Amino acid sequence: EQVEEFEWPDPDDPSRMEGVRELAKHLHEETDYAVVGYGGGPWGIIEMAAHFMRGFDKFLVDLLRRPDLAEAMLEKSMKLAIEMNRVFLDEVGEYLDIVQFGDDLGHQDGLIMSPKIYRTLVKHRHKKIFKDIHRRAPHVKLLYHNCGAVEPLIQDLIDVGVDILNPIQPLAKGMDSAELKKKYGDKLTFHGGIDLQRVMSAQGSIEDVRTEVDTRIDALAHGGGYILAPAHNIQSESTPQKILELYDYATKKGTYPLK
Repeated sequence: EQVEEFEWPDPDDPSRMEGVRELAKHLHEETDYAVVGYGGGPWGIIEMAAHFMRGFDKFLVDLLRRPDLAEAMLEKSMKLAIEMNRVFLDEVGEYLDIVQFGDDLGHQDGLIMSPKIYRTLVKHRHKKIFKDIHRRAPHVKLLYHNCGAVEPLIQDLIDVGVDILNPIQPLAKGMDSAELKKKYGDKLTFHGGIDLQRVMSAQGSIEDVRTEVDTRIDALAHGGGYILAPAHNIQSESTPQKILELYDYATKKGTYPLK
């Protein structure tokens, strides 16, 4: 009852789509960009329940102590995501190359929930959302944003229809780039990988940036399936020089076909 009484967004609010079709059409027809659209409304279903409804700490406790409440929030969030995707993809799906969806499942040293809880409460809902996206826009690739040490759930994400995994946080536990490529490289494209915690922080040098680019290309790029990018948002402690070097050196070293 409390979940139903929550002030949910209206997926059919026309203001949500103002100018979106025109922009997507322009990018698709008049530029060489890959056009990315955000699916699911206000991020993902875990994010909706945790950030917008309960707060992250309370929601994680709910998963164990009040699973009925957690499931009700996830179910309603799933239905909202599907409806928002309906409106969005009916409007601009033909112009998109990638649909991005995000639900963080990890932190630096592990998962925020057990694999059992993910598989019981979340996985089948992700599958419904992603299946609906692929049904409405069969040509798009689905990019899933998922921070942290998430290796134990990567196969599950492949199972539910994820095509591209972001951000491949290299210093998180179990996220060794070469091992990920070896285990999942024939099933998944990797997006991200460039370390922000050390290399792109105040600690890193220009030479560190070049070494990092070489390391990720060597580990992830061969055979295709790698989009080099920062492993999340570059922070203010970085420098313009390092950011430009990342772009310039990556462009020089990492354009397909690899040399």
